[in-house]
Amino acid sequence: MKVLIIDDDNFFIKQFVPQVELLMQTTFKEYTVDIINENFTSIKSLSDYDIIFLDIDVSNNYVNWLRVPTNMKERNEKAVVIFVSNRVGLVHGASAVQPTYFIRKNNLLKDMEVLTIIIKKFFKRRLETIIFEYKGRKTSLKVSEIIYAESLGHNVILHTINNTYEFRPNFQSLLKKFDQVTSTQFHNSY
Repeated sequence: MKVLIIDDDNFFIKQFVPQVELLMQTTFKEYTVDIINENFTSIKSLSDYDIIFLDIDVSNNYVNWLRVPTNMKERNEKAVVIFVSNRVGLVHGASAVQPTYFIRKNNLLKDMEVLTIIIKKFFKRRLETIIFEYKGRKTSLKVSEIIYAESLGHNVILHTINNTYEFRPNFQSLLKKFDQVTSTQFHNSY
């Protein structure tokens, strides 16, 4: 898991980095945390990061910090963007960009507790897999990659963005594998 912190407040970074590392240690086996606290115009490769903490109140006349997350999402749509700021009044304006969460610097510990729950649930869903028999081999598939599943006779067909898997389990037993996943089942008669 690769994390990027973009913030120009060095005093806050000293408090924040241990909190981010604690979140990463309790959630992921491997992680790295990178910090950019100056030379913000040199930010180029955001596509490498899974989680980006962005101070949207960075003092820089050259960058519109409410536009940056939109550019981030265009370059790396899977990145989780979390806003960080001293200015609580920016929460509502920032919601137009749809960050995953907004950390208030003056409420760091409580906000990190909530963020920990959000991140754990988010990545559990993203990384959750199902295992099934496909063409005589055990196959693992991330649940987040499945667009929809259908039952055709005795077969189940899983449709993903890149592939279609047709195999022969019981459709109800397959649905049980989607335990925590939000899904809708339609009846086949109309």
